Amino acid sequence: FGVAEDAWYADNEIHQIANKSKTVAFTPFTAPNSRSYSGAYSHIYLTNFSKRAAVMSFDYNNSTFLPGFPQNYASEPTTAFAVTSADLDDDQQPEILATLKDGTVLAWKSDGSSFISHGEGTQLSLFVDPGKPLSGPVAVADVIADTFPEVVATSRDGILWIWSTDDQDGNGLADTLLTYTIADSITTFPTVDSEKNIVFGTEAGQIIFFSAAKRKIIHSVKISDSAVQRICQLAVPSGIMAATESGEIVHLSLDGKVISKKSLFVTGEITNIISGYLDSTQVQRVVFTTDAGQLWAINTNGEVLPGFPVRIDGVTVSSPVLADFDSDGFGEIICFTNSAIYAFNHNGTLCNYFPFFPHESGTLFAASSLSPILADVTGDGTCEILTSTINGDILAITRNCKIATGFPLTAGATISATMLANDVNNDGKIELFALATDGKLYGWRTEGVQTGSEGILWNQFQYDAAHSGCNSAVSSQPPIKSPGKFLSTVYNYPNPTAGPTTTIRYYLRGTAQVQVKIFDLTGNQVAELCDFNSTPGDNEIVWNVGNLESGIYIARVEARGEQQGVSFIKIAVMK
Repeated sequence: FGVAEDAWYADNEIHQIANKSKTVAFTPFTAPNSRSYSGAYSHIYLTNFSKRAAVMSFDYNNSTFLPGFPQNYASEPTTAFAVTSADLDDDQQPEILATLKDGTVLAWKSDGSSFISHGEGTQLSLFVDPGKPLSGPVAVADVIADTFPEVVATSRDGILWIWSTDDQDGNGLADTLLTYTIADSITTFPTVDSEKNIVFGTEAGQIIFFSAAKRKIIHSVKISDSAVQRICQLAVPSGIMAATESGEIVHLSLDGKVISKKSLFVTGEITNIISGYLDSTQVQRVVFTTDAGQLWAINTNGEVLPGFPVRIDGVTVSSPVLADFDSDGFGEIICFTNSAIYAFNHNGTLCNYFPFFPHESGTLFAASSLSPILADVTGDGTCEILTSTINGDILAITRNCKIATGFPLTAGATISATMLANDVNNDGKIELFALATDGKLYGWRTEGVQTGSEGILWNQFQYDAAHSGCNSAVSSQPPIKSPGKFLSTVYNYPNPTAGPTTTIRYYLRGTAQVQVKIFDLTGNQVAELCDFNSTPGDNEIVWNVGNLESGIYIARVEARGEQQGVSFIKIAVMK
């Protein structure tokens, strides 16, 4: 039945005393408050309550819900591949598209209205309905060189569709420009390369390059006897990277030639593959995750980079993203599982403060079709990691591994697809969109400022509307050369250690050879560890303590490279 401070009317003294306030209000910060059951911020503010009367009034404000949203996209609970943004009508304002797993594609303008006008009885936001499930989300790009974008989709039963963004026949759907059928099952979503060709993979192990302008297949390349699982593009060097069901990684040129092919001992099924700048070589690297908890980073020849693969929990890992998240001049890899959000350095070590465990925020919703996004949603000039929990809370995690101010937001239902962050109404601020299983597209205003590409590092599934999976942006920050000790921040974890190993972590301001000598308290050397290829940033060496007795040990860490440095730490071993 509530208590006295729950009653909202002007001059409720008990409410004022309970809240140490001279006014009566219902906000995320009052008692009681307007947060969700999980503690997420609703951003609902009820203020200026009138005095008790038969008819009363108050002021309502929600600082985050975007006008025109949420929008219904389904009449019953359903799931989706992704929400994407692209300027469909060349008005300099991006539209919002959603690809549902039943094959339906929907499109909205920035104010929540349907992109295509419909007659009565038609689903308000419907764009196209091919009548069958698609092999992944649609791609948007100008594939016929007419300066306007087209929408491209593929289905598992071998059909390629290309739609215009017009409805010239007035049937309430986008006009079909081309339908093409191949004699094979299409296993990947389409991507549109830099030469405007549509590229996809098949069950028979082929990579297909299709020219919409010529209305035909221009290259069909057999790369494996097993199915192609995932593809992405490369910018430097240009080309296509493909991953097969049997663990083969293949690099193809844009004219359909196989440049390299490598078989890797991959555990589990590859969930997704992306590319971008990871280290200081100015050559793009390739990153992929698996549903058995592996994270791989390789060069374009398929050679595994030092520090990889990394094992994460042994469970399904989301699709990864790759960008310079902490502005150190190197790329970081971000991914998540059901239990934690991970950020890895270019050498496979965890970024400082990570992983992030949601705890009170609830279990994360991890699936191979989902990826985090990176955008500045707080207006502090740095990007946050955005993902969601099973109960529908939207998390924004800072580079210090904290929940950002004003978050979590809440949708009230599970977010079933990768979210979108973009300035869709040209107000200079970043808007956030999410598809929930309750059949609604939610939209929020954020404090993040977008100027060109500033404010956004990776804002949608597979990086862009063409689904390139390729972050071609070079970090605006040079690799670490800041002043300070050449070797610093030396410690080990866990400490004390009761397990078979402990990890010694150290920070370098340049490339070096690192030697670790470990002594007991009598001065006897008990171990020596070496890393001849330590790179700028955080590095780690694992020490096996299984054969040692309990006690205190001294580790001398010495780095020799562009400069030199020595540091000592104590390590406690408990058996």
